[in-house]
Amino acid sequence: SIYLKLSKGRSNDMHPPIFLWAAGLALAGSNTACLPDAIDELDRKQLVNLVAGESYSIGLWRNGDYPAARLAARVVQIIIQERIGYKVDLKGPGALTIDGFFAL
Repeated sequence: SIYLKLSKGRSNDMHPPIFLWAAGLALAGSNTACLPDAIDELDRKQLVNLVAGESYSIGLWRNGDYPAARLAARVVQIIIQERIGYKVDLKGPGALTIDGFFAL
């Protein structure tokens, strides 16, 4: 188990970090909304290319396959989908920033 030491006192001053619990919820990938008053999945928009007549969701590139990268990408995905109202597809992971550039 991972613990975060909150003070320089005794060893019993250790408490489990709350952010790990929140990270687990964010990475769980449930179909329910994470935020209150979230925009419903059926009401989310897609980007539209008016010239070609195509529509597509926002692609979000995850650089790296480590917990912080997964968490950051998932939090951004939740904000874009549930607050701004656009569909998001997670892409990646890639080892380098250049991988994300060529994925565009």
